[in-house]
Amino acid sequence: MKWLILSSENTDIGRIKNVIDKKSANSIIYEFSCGTDNIKDILKILSGITNCVFFASDINSCSSDILFVIGFLVGRKIPVYTTAKDITEHFSVPKYISLYEDKESLEDYIETSFDEIYSAFLKKTSLKYLFDTGMPFTPDCFALNILKGNQKICECYLSAGMDINSRDSDGTPMLNIAARNDKIDCIEWLLENGADINSVSEDRGYTAIMDAVWRGNEEITELLIKHGADLNILSKEGQTVLVLAVGAGKKDICKLLAENGADSSISDSMGMSAYGYAKLFKKDDIVKILEKYQKA
Repeated sequence: MKWLILSSENTDIGRIKNVIDKKSANSIIYEFSCGTDNIKDILKILSGITNCVFFASDINSCSSDILFVIGFLVGRKIPVYTTAKDITEHFSVPKYISLYEDKESLEDYIETSFDEIYSAFLKKTSLKYLFDTGMPFTPDCFALNILKGNQKICECYLSAGMDINSRDSDGTPMLNIAARNDKIDCIEWLLENGADINSVSEDRGYTAIMDAVWRGNEEITELLIKHGADLNILSKEGQTVLVLAVGAGKKDICKLLAENGADSSISDSMGMSAYGYAKLFKKDDIVKILEKYQKA
């Protein structure tokens, strides 16, 4: 963030600087008095400013150059926080200007609401980055970057306001897309940011762990189990994740699922259970595993 602080020469701006430094150590702060002698220096950095604090008892005591600076920032939708009570005489006080009763009130707001201010900054800059790089702000483009494992771009989509539980045009949740493409880092990132671990895709009717088992990916299966995936949900075709594992002949995954609570006795739409399929297709090694967990 790049902060512009405008104030009279006798204004103590120590607190506001400390707040910004504490909350966002990478922020750059530019300090200028409201005199007319520094307008050229202000103009040099003005286009990069992301937030402005304007300490003044009234705007009429400031130069016309300062009015230009405030107008420029407001025109670019840059937030301006000010104590200048007569600012309404020059601006209609749009949502980009916040007026405070006094200096302390303004400082209190910046300190208590900095996370919200920073989030708004990230959203704006992230949207601009996506626009500048030609990436549409759509769930399908978000999904494409999940598929490719472009986590930094995915983080940009999230900062820009994309719902972590959004779905692509086929109705597939992002977590499923990551599981189908063995993107374990993306899966961890999605879960850390609130992805619904048991969300069901509209195409296959699978949860993410079903997709991981379908892929035969034991590492992702184990990760999803650790994060609390429901192991006994039925797919659109009435199958449990354990039925899928048995069908694929994944002995180690069957063992992992059974050890963590997958019920081998649940019947699918054909009236068959995972244990029943293992016996029917003579998968003796899997039968031995499931026998230990078979309910009486």
